[in-house]
Amino acid sequence: MTVDGMQVGADDSVKALSKDEVGPSWYQKKEYELPFKSGKEIRVDPGVNTIFDAVTQAEDGDVLVLGEGKYSEEKIIKVEKVLSIEGASPDLVTILPQRSALFEISDNGALALQRVTLAGTDAPDAAGNTLIRTKKWGMLTNYRFTMDNVKVVDVDINHSFHFFSAGARSFATHFSVTNSHFETISGNVFAFNKVKDDLGIYNVEVLNISNNVFENVSGALALIYRGGTDESTFGPKVTLSDNTLTKVGHGKRNKRKASIFLHGVQKTNIRNNTFDSSAKVRIEHTVGEPQTTLSQNSFSNTDKPSIIDFLMAKDGCQCQ
Repeated sequence: MTVDGMQVGADDSVKALSKDEVGPSWYQKKEYELPFKSGKEIRVDPGVNTIFDAVTQAEDGDVLVLGEGKYSEEKIIKVEKVLSIEGASPDLVTILPQRSALFEISDNGALALQRVTLAGTDAPDAAGNTLIRTKKWGMLTNYRFTMDNVKVVDVDINHSFHFFSAGARSFATHFSVTNSHFETISGNVFAFNKVKDDLGIYNVEVLNISNNVFENVSGALALIYRGGTDESTFGPKVTLSDNTLTKVGHGKRNKRKASIFLHGVQKTNIRNNTFDSSAKVRIEHTVGEPQTTLSQNSFSNTDKPSIIDFLMAKDGCQCQ
């Protein structure tokens, strides 16, 4: 490149090397993070356990394309690879779990869902079911989850039926839910509060919840807990934007009495949301230099947000 008559920068003949061109040939160079939809498409027909069977046969990066109809899953589907599952429309494809969970994300797993309906109608009549969860204890690898244009309904066959629950020591590097509709849930929608030993460890790094509708949710829309006073982390980072919440968080088992509860989150952006007849937003600053922004939100029959700054509590100041 020439600047002011001078040749600067690398010569045009210099080309960037690919990963395969460097290092010893015998050393396998894996992708740090395999992209979704980087593999082949697998067509899946409606029926009993057809998604379970397809996941068993799938490889990293594959996409399961679901045909129109109902899918009855009698087994918990363990996600131990990078998978995408998509239908043509939520009105045309319905997945009905018959176990305590539909999907369990385990080591090396990542899951993307698009254009389907998840219905809890056929789940066991027991408390504490979860549509999607991580491995309950001791995950060795991080995971990702994305969901777009999905309908979630009838998650209420018994109390405390959650949509997503993260297990202890699980960690999502990126978790995103967009353009989806949630209706009638007896538990929490997103629970990232299982790490409570207050050592600066938490369940999710980046959480994005945007342009969704939540109706008749007994528990919280989001529970996020990052305990401890260790300042070595940059997260959690939470964005909730352009969502509509109606009757969220007023269930008697919602111990936090909040539609959104954020403890120790480092970056929070809650904007352009509509809250109607819902529990209030509760935010607790506990460590570091948290950046919290609430802007252009509408609150109808909903208490104003509460921000408690425990960092200043020692000076006798609590900001509500």
